[in-house]
Amino acid sequence: MANNRYCIDLAKRGTAGCKECKQKIEKGLVRIAKIIPNPFTDSGGEMKQWFHVKCIFVKLSRARATTKKIESTDDLEGWDELEEEHKPDVLKCLSEYATNEPPKKTPPKKTGKAKKETTRNDEENDEPAASDDDEVAEVEDNCFQRFRKICTKLGKHPKYTDKTAILQAFFTKGSDGESFKGNLYLWIKMLLPAVEKRIYNLQNTQIIKIFSKIFEVSQEEMLEDFQSGIGKGDVSETVKVFFEQSNSFQPAEESKLYLQDVDKYLDQLSKTGQEVEQTNILTKVAKRCTSSDLKYFIRFIKHDLRINAGPKHILVPDWLNINKGVIPDFVVEDPKKSPVWEISGAEFSRAEIHTASGISIRFPRVSKVRTDKNWKTATNLQELKDIYEASKTKSELIGLRTGHSDVDDDDDNDDADKSSASSSGETPKKKYTERDESVSKKQKIDDTVNGSPDEEKANSKKSDKANTRKRNSAEDSTPSKKRKLDSSTLKKTESSSKTSGANDLPSIFSGVKLHIPSSLEKSDELRRYFVAYDGQLLKDHETSEASHVIVSDDQINGTIPKGAKKVTADWLWDSIKLKKKLSASSYKPQKDKA
Repeated sequence: MANNRYCIDLAKRGTAGCKECKQKIEKGLVRIAKIIPNPFTDSGGEMKQWFHVKCIFVKLSRARATTKKIESTDDLEGWDELEEEHKPDVLKCLSEYATNEPPKKTPPKKTGKAKKETTRNDEENDEPAASDDDEVAEVEDNCFQRFRKICTKLGKHPKYTDKTAILQAFFTKGSDGESFKGNLYLWIKMLLPAVEKRIYNLQNTQIIKIFSKIFEVSQEEMLEDFQSGIGKGDVSETVKVFFEQSNSFQPAEESKLYLQDVDKYLDQLSKTGQEVEQTNILTKVAKRCTSSDLKYFIRFIKHDLRINAGPKHILVPDWLNINKGVIPDFVVEDPKKSPVWEISGAEFSRAEIHTASGISIRFPRVSKVRTDKNWKTATNLQELKDIYEASKTKSELIGLRTGHSDVDDDDDNDDADKSSASSSGETPKKKYTERDESVSKKQKIDDTVNGSPDEEKANSKKSDKANTRKRNSAEDSTPSKKRKLDSSTLKKTESSSKTSGANDLPSIFSGVKLHIPSSLEKSDELRRYFVAYDGQLLKDHETSEASHVIVSDDQINGTIPKGAKKVTADWLWDSIKLKKKLSASSYKPQKDKA
């Protein structure tokens, strides 16, 4: 029996915590400590583990029979120094503990016959307790062997569509090919061991240690096989191999387990952390298992069936048409009964991974719930396509206007880049001319004062340096004055350019309805200009509403509506260049002119 020591006193500061209930022991309360060796020092000192009075007796009631317990006040150091008013509570707990503790008895010696009867009774109690649902549970669809075969099929098929087809066929037709008669909830629960995660407190080395004792084989050999054998890191394969090779513990010839049995064994295993109890449970399981059964039971413990499928691939409803790479974590049970949400976002995007024509919304968010809509009146696919095309046209128009205003607001290098200055209007060009004129006039004045270049060569070096300083100072003074003038002029130019950029582009195509076919050269650029200049761009199915039709000299693009004017593409380009709508009669195709 371990020679444990205990002491008692009053809490001095209220900072110590109870090792049982994890709560702080308030100042002035009676506390009891278990004195243990200090593992943090090499000098062999002692440390105290503090408990509430009731908590330590609760802890000792669960201790082994060999543990030294508090049986009287003589076992408590410091009892004599404790005040009398604090002793009754301790004596009460001590008497209750002594009353509830069962009397110690010497176990009688068992005869050989009694041992055999006990072994037989243990084997009969190996199976989990029977329940009212056992008759329903013992059907072929709930057989653990059938579960293993389904998992093997799922592991062999890499495509998620194949995995879904395998499960759908089994849950529809079952083992007999007519209907599924098993427990669907239990099947889904067992197929997803990582979702409802039970803690078994069994790592790879602990599993190998326990089964080396059960199979009576070398633990070192099992570890070596686990690291470099067939499984190479799969502890279930290692256990299966040594189970088949064991001479003292043979696997069952036929699988007798059902999913309900496996679930109960796993539940028992999750409720214990003691190695002895874990060994007993795993021994019971191994007695009823084939080598393949035990392999998958170990995989349940490791939360990995090696089927490469999760809830996104097993629980996808039939109505959800979506690629496997973008399956959401949650879906509605019935889309026809779900509320309609109004979604807003940054912009539309298109990718092949998405269904619904590949259209998706970047940074989506719910604006409001539309109670006036249902699944029939909500946005359909054709409307979504139209919205996507419309947003694309608007973004191009915004880019066109932004590009124009950027040129107007460019004040970084107006003098160096003539093209940017000319495109932004006449004001920058005027500034450039004024600066050149002022500098050239100043140079003429300097030449008159200082003399001609031939006379300057005849002067001495001192006069040359002095004249150079004068000329430089004169040139520097004038641009500094002009720089102030330019800054004020530039501010006016910027304000005027911003005002002009804010105005709309000329409406030269106002009232013109036109369909621009993709076969035309630079059709995308032409559409942008046409929409920017207030033209109404028609889609392929709206050509009957066109007021103008683009016709080439050798062919006609589609049917011509009644009353529509036939023009060539040059009519659009010339009107855009001149920024006014030209007469359509001057741009008829050659056939009509003839």
